[in-house]
Amino acid sequence: FNEIKKILLKYNTTYEIIVSDNNSNDNTRNILKKFKDDKNVVINLRKSNNGKGANLRDGIKLAN
Repeated sequence: FNEIKKILLKYNTTYEIIVSDNNSNDNTRNILKKFKDDKNVVINLRKSNNGKGANLRDGIKLAN
């Protein structure tokens, strides 16, 4: 994640990173806590796993 941010900052471009967690059990939510104050990161935490399509649609709706 930090490597991606370095590249984006190098080119002085506007960016937005959207992460949508579909209530997985792989520790994603704990990892995302360190990015909660980053204004360029949008975090969507779903309460249930409704599948890849629903999660993808949620992420697209959040895009600016």
